[in-house]
Parts: sequence; structure tokens; C-alpha cells
Amino acid sequence: MSVEIKMPRLSDTMDEGKIVEWKKKVGDPVEEGDILCVIETDKADVEFQSFYAGTLAEIRLQEGEAAPLGTVIAILAEHGESVARGEAVAAPAARPEARREAAPGLPAEAAPRPETARPVPPPTRRAEEGGRIAASPVARKIASEHGIPIETLRGTGPEGRIVRADVEAAIGGGARPETPAAAPVSAPRPHAPRSPEEAYAPASREALGDLADLSPMRRTIAARMADSWRTAPHFTVTMRVDMTKAEAFRAEANARDATVGLSLNDLVVAASARALRAVPAVNVSLEEGKVRHIRDVNVGFAVAVEDGLVTPVIRNADGKRLSDIARESADLVARGRARRLRPEEYSGGSFTVSNLGMFGVEEFAAILNPPEGAILAVGAVQDTPTVRDGRLQVARVMKVTLSCDHRIIDGVVAARFLQKLRELLENPALLTL
Repeated sequence: MSVEIKMPRLSDTMDEGKIVEWKKKVGDPVEEGDILCVIETDKADVEFQSFYAGTLAEIRLQEGEAAPLGTVIAILAEHGESVARGEAVAAPAARPEARREAAPGLPAEAAPRPETARPVPPPTRRAEEGGRIAASPVARKIASEHGIPIETLRGTGPEGRIVRADVEAAIGGGARPETPAAAPVSAPRPHAPRSPEEAYAPASREALGDLADLSPMRRTIAARMADSWRTAPHFTVTMRVDMTKAEAFRAEANARDATVGLSLNDLVVAASARALRAVPAVNVSLEEGKVRHIRDVNVGFAVAVEDGLVTPVIRNADGKRLSDIARESADLVARGRARRLRPEEYSGGSFTVSNLGMFGVEEFAAILNPPEGAILAVGAVQDTPTVRDGRLQVARVMKVTLSCDHRIIDGVVAARFLQKLRELLENPALLTL
């Protein structure tokens, strides 16, 4: 008996997947645990293993095509079962457009069929009295520039639409009024703000650039960030941290053991984890109208990749040594940029660190990464005049900004967290205890 192989959920934020590469071809034997294909999710390229044994009878989703979760992507027949049918029907598989219309979690065949196309009445050159006149943007632009009322022109385009040639004919002295001579001619209408189509003539339309589909990762980022910004009342708290001792501590640690590769971001992740343990009211999330107090301290950190970012997570970071955090984060960054993270390595975070300091950004505020209650934005370490013990000195100062969901975190709680974070970073030896 054949088995339908469906698009799996390989990410907690995934709503569709794209086939990057098929590792098996029609007619190949498949054993349980064999890699069937590589699927691009919104976070990584994941190898998809078969949970069944048999023969690959049909491939319904070709390489480069995307489909919602639950869409049938292949058919697996029992060993020895004829695959002639699969080979015969593989070519006329459902159109990608039809599969994309399937509801998330349902196969394409279960998606509602689109209504039969209804005839669209042809546009008229003029709507009812006071309506907009059918004319191309370029025609309107040229008519406006030459002071020609667009309503006085006769259109020769489809369905009487006024086109560029009609305006140029009027400019050159050709017949132009359509209304009776006795009819009053209205004054030119004020020119509305120009759209991109109006701003560029067809000859230079390429200046607008090409439209490109959003990648699965970019679509997920767009949806999640828009939802976060729209639903979570953000507030931000900023604090300055003297990183003079932290930089010296890092340099000394790397001099003792160059294989560790301790970074300032590793120090921030470690300090954030300890601060979350000290101020657990920040280690929370809002779920279905209730606040969840998360027991584990799982700190994610944003990593820039092509066309987006991923947020690998260091689990139980508050109990790990600095050297372990440094080595783990370096491995996660390398595999994240290669899109080789496993789902469990970029999900389940309780707090996120977003660091743009290495790009010279002094200060910024990050958008919450739902369902987390807070996210820390880290700026650059800079020489800053500082008064200490009544004397003016130059210190290495870094600004950190905590964005919080005000529904579950208050300003005093955020301030206490930043105080603890600053204490740990300004006395990095505490991170080794």
C-alpha cells in the first residue's frame, strides 16, 4: 500500500517549505531513516528523513517549488509494488500555484477550489458624472505638463482609454475636444502625488528595479515582526556600561587559550543569562493571555545570514562556563550561516541578544522576538569621557537597550535587570564564579 509523504513542520514558525534538492529519484528504494530531500524552511535547509520504507513512486513537488505544510510532496510505494503509475503521473502534477493556495496543514487536494472565473465588464472611458477618466499615467503626466485638460481628449486606446499618442496629437494641433463646443471646459485638475508609474516614463521604467518574491525566511520575519510590533506594547530602557575591564578580561582569556575565541558578545550572553537568573521576572513570555515564568534560561542571539537572520539558542546558559558558551556560539554561528542548524538549535529561546556593535552602531532598540518578553540590543564599545572619583577620564563605554513587552514586564523590573547586567559586565570575574 502506498504512503503519502507530506510537507513536514521543521520549524516552529514554518508555514511552508521549498524543496532544495531531492536525494532520491523515482524508482529508488527508500529505507526508514534515509534522507529523502533537503527542504528550505524559514530558518535553515533541513535534511528530511523518511519514516517509512518502500520505493519512491512519485515526486509531486519539484526542486525549487514551495508548498504549505501538509501538502503531499511524494508518494512512497511498498517494495516490489509497481511504480509505473507514479512515473506516469509525476509529470502532470498539480500546478505550483494550486499547491500554494492550499491551507496550511492540508494537502493541496483538500484546498478549496477557486471559483469559476467571472467575466469582468470592460472598463468604460468615463465613469458616472464626477468619476475618474480612463487614461494611462503617462498620458496624464504629459497632459498636466502641457496644461491640457484630460477630460477634453478623445481616447483611442482599449475601451476608449486615453493614451500617450492622444495627448501628443492634441499638443501637435490634432483634433482633441470630445465634448460639444458649447460645453464649458473645466479648469485643469490639481495633479495628485505621483505614483512610481507616473514618475517614470516607460522608456526608463527599469529604473524602478525588479520585483522579487520574499524568501520563506524573509516572509516569516516580516510576519512575526509586524505581529510583534502591532500586538505587543513595547517600551525600552537604555543604560551605559563601562566595558574597560571586560575588554581586558577578554584579551587575557584569549591570550591564555587562543582556542577559546572569547568574544564580547559571549560575555554579553553569559551576563544576560546570569541577570535573568537573578531577575526571573524578565525570563517570561505571554501565552494565551497568561504569563509563563520560564524555568530554563535559554538565551538566543541574532546571527545575520543571507536575506535575513537566524537566532540560535544556547540552552541553560546561566549554568555554562564562558569557554563553553564561546565554543558553542562559534559553532552555532558557523552552521547558522551555512543554513545547517537543527530545529531544536533555533527554537525554545526565552530571551534574545541582538548585537550591532561590531558595525559601529552606537545605540538601537530591537523588536521583541515573540513569544519572548524581552530582547537586548547591544551597541558599539566606544571611547567616552567619564567622570570618576571627581576626575575626568576616558572609558570604554557600551550602550545596551532592553525592549520589553509592557503587558508582562514593568519598567522597574527592566531597570533591575540592566543593573545586574551592568554589574556583571563591569566586573567580569563574577562570570567565572
